[in-house]
Amino acid sequence: MDKLMDDKSVEDFWLSGLVIGNRMWRLSMGDAAAGKEAQRMVSEKVAAAAQGYLDLSMGLMTGDKKSWEDPYGTFAKAGRKTLRSNARRLAGYRGR
Repeated sequence: MDKLMDDKSVEDFWLSGLVIGNRMWRLSMGDAAAGKEAQRMVSEKVAAAAQGYLDLSMGLMTGDKKSWEDPYGTFAKAGRKTLRSNARRLAGYRGR
């Protein structure tokens, strides 16, 4: 029986809540740092989506086996990298 979610996805699910909680705390302060955090939050999402689209497109055009077998994983790789860097920056997360 296949697992519904792999270990990396479960960890990402947990980390996303950690990052969201820490960001909400910072945004609730309402100071200049909160504005910068909000701006960073949006720009990171746009950049990760664009990078994921580019990675997937290039992989499909060049015949990359992983892109064909796991298109979501290829697309999500940039977002996962951003998520982990935010978890380190906001909450001191160091991984397993």
